[in-house]
Amino acid sequence: DPIYWEILNMFIDKRHSSYSIHQIVQMGDSEGKSVGQWFGPNTIAQVLR
Repeated sequence: DPIYWEILNMFIDKRHSSYSIHQIVQMGDSEGKSVGQWFGPNTIAQVLR
């Protein structure tokens, strides 16, 4: 199913993927969270919105 693969690719661990760890860290940095700091559930929710 192409839609399944499209969604799955959003989470793959590569810089261009919308929800990759790279994107989360980059967005967290813009919110004042540095690499190595704990990103709790609330922080993740704020970063991904």
